Amino acid sequence: SLLSVVPIMIHDKHRFEMYGYDVMLDEGLRPWLIEVNASPSMSVDSKTDYELKSALFHDVLNVIDMEKQFVDGTETRRARVGGFDLIHHDGVVIEQNLS
Repeated sequence: SLLSVVPIMIHDKHRFEMYGYDVMLDEGLRPWLIEVNASPSMSVDSKTDYELKSALFHDVLNVIDMEKQFVDGTETRRARVGGFDLIHHDGVVIEQNLS
């Protein structure tokens, strides 16, 4: 879904955006994308919600790599960061084996 809107996204290396995906699972546990939110709510109303969103912020900070932990000396970014696959970095990244 993100690759389809890359041409209209604001490309600024000094900022990032977080999207909220609403997904439902059917009786066969197949996911169905309901909608994508450009400004998901980050308010919390339960302990579980707090734990989920705290973990999300932790993952977001790992992915944006502000401390440059995931860049080697040649500035080549790893294909995997915190369990996430790098699919776009100033162009589509194609990695044959992400495992």
